[in-house]
Amino acid sequence: MDKWMNITDMGYVIASRYNVIVVSLSQQQSMTFFPLRSQPPPDSSVHRVICIGHVYRNHFVHVIA
Repeated sequence: MDKWMNITDMGYVIASRYNVIVVSLSQQQSMTFFPLRSQPPPDSSVHRVICIGHVYRNHFVHVIA
């Protein structure tokens, strides 16, 4: 397991690297990660959000609203 990405450790890294808001959904705990080193866009409709769902206890899927 030490070579797999853990969302609690990597959520801020992904959000900061790609300048997106990352939302992780699961039955145990849902989390939201915001970019740490960038300014928010002046227009709130420009925010990019990536939503990831944790399913079957070991898979992550992209959730599309």
